[in-house]
Amino acid sequence: MPKIYHHAKERSQIISFSRLNTNSLAYVTKYSGAKIIDINDHTTTLKLVHSELGRETTAICFSQDAKLIAFANNSIIYIVDLATKSLIKNITIPNEKIEILTFCPASTYLIAGTDCGRVYQYRYNNASLLSRICSFPLKTKRTKTNFVSALSIHNEKLACSGLGGALFVIDLHSKIRKHILIEQGSRINALCFIDEKTLVSANVDGDVLVHSLAHNKESKRIDAPFKNIRDIVKTPNSDYVIISAETNYLALLDIKKAKVADAKYIEFEKTISKIALLHDESLFVALEDSQILNAKLPNRAQLKELVMQNALYEAYRLVERAPILHNTIEYKLLQKRYKDIYKEALHALMN
Repeated sequence: MPKIYHHAKERSQIISFSRLNTNSLAYVTKYSGAKIIDINDHTTTLKLVHSELGRETTAICFSQDAKLIAFANNSIIYIVDLATKSLIKNITIPNEKIEILTFCPASTYLIAGTDCGRVYQYRYNNASLLSRICSFPLKTKRTKTNFVSALSIHNEKLACSGLGGALFVIDLHSKIRKHILIEQGSRINALCFIDEKTLVSANVDGDVLVHSLAHNKESKRIDAPFKNIRDIVKTPNSDYVIISAETNYLALLDIKKAKVADAKYIEFEKTISKIALLHDESLFVALEDSQILNAKLPNRAQLKELVMQNALYEAYRLVERAPILHNTIEYKLLQKRYKDIYKEALHALMN
């Protein structure tokens, strides 16, 4: 069981929670604005209070370089420079409510999904609309209720899902390579790129799908231990992901072997709201009571130290408790050290 440490307690609901490239945690509360926290020295590096950010906000995202925040109140997107705390752009989408936003780390693109089931691409440095990337639903009849439920970006690739459960992967640069991974199905609320060739999706029925983008198909399916999956987090070991739902525990999935590695990987006292993994050992968790916790995961440095001390029994126990250490360099070193000691012991017995 990973060690869990209290990090902070906010006064109002946490409505956005994400990691940044700078080993920082960024989050927004309903009434107190935005904060960026440096996890290395445990300090708050930025606080932002804006009149349009808070109770009426419908979508929020931070740029990965911690330079910008974008947030929407119904049909207007506000883009704020975090260094100067000044509004640099606003974008209006008439007659549509913006429900999801994400920056593209590899470009100056901002992606927006609306309650009309449309996904738009903007350049945030001039606020011009580049294109309407796609629309939902793909196959089902159009209804009064529509949505874009999930977005995920890796380099120039955008994965998106909406009403009807369809799942697209689109090249943001060319726009011509649109892969339809799912035509129709249950609502997908979580997407995560593992790398250029692998995408993981999770739907409200508890089905986790591992998609091979090289072959444009679903390659593996995992039955999660809970439904209504909210988040998928990639771990340092690309064979594993951590998932969360409307429960008080997280599950660890082995996406290479398509199985649940640990159905109750980490348990908490309250229901989980959001999760973010900052580096090898810091999994930050926002609970529904506005508490932020840091779950310290077993890591490669701990395993290496045990191996170097010849504490092989303890090293194997650590790997047993933390499957994400499988197939690491340190684990292979442990196996080699064990074999060497076994051979030495066998040789001593024979002589």
